[in-house]
Amino acid sequence: MLKTNVPAVYFLSFIFSAIVISCGSPKVEDSKTIAEDHNEAKFDAADAKDAAFITDAAEINLEEIALGNLAEKNGMMPEVQTLGNLIREDHLNALRKLRALAFKKSISVPDSLTQKGKQSYDNLMAQPGKDFDRAYAGLMVEHHKKAIDKFEFAIKNAKDADIVAWATLCLPALKHHLDRSMECQLKSDKLRE
Repeated sequence: MLKTNVPAVYFLSFIFSAIVISCGSPKVEDSKTIAEDHNEAKFDAADAKDAAFITDAAEINLEEIALGNLAEKNGMMPEVQTLGNLIREDHLNALRKLRALAFKKSISVPDSLTQKGKQSYDNLMAQPGKDFDRAYAGLMVEHHKKAIDKFEFAIKNAKDADIVAWATLCLPALKHHLDRSMECQLKSDKLRE
């Protein structure tokens, strides 16, 4: 009769299972990371900063479009639904223009929601009822303050005149979104009291 080394069999089974599992589920790379890698290979340091802004702006637009859709569907307050629609429409328009600019400048941009965007979406989707409204408005205030800072920085520091012009064109809408988000945030806070 054949003697079996039981610990060795368990060890080999574990190794085999680990190999099968790791081969069967390839790591999905974030679309922003892919775009950044392409841009790093194409541009020198000065142009890479402009490309990084365009990549960041595409990420912002993709996330706000997804979250705006969610607000239209899940918002309890009409103001939140309206804000979601406004933000979605304006960011769709900005993304269309951004993609044309990126194509003209040979800048790679993300083509789908990033991991960070998916996490924001999932966290927001988990909010029930009026908590959703409050969370969405707060998130839009936070996101738009950060976006305004990025766009103002690009307007002052970008090397490419077309990128400066596009950022300048987008800035008033971002400020309007921030104002409307702050109004929704105040109203949702009052309803919670």
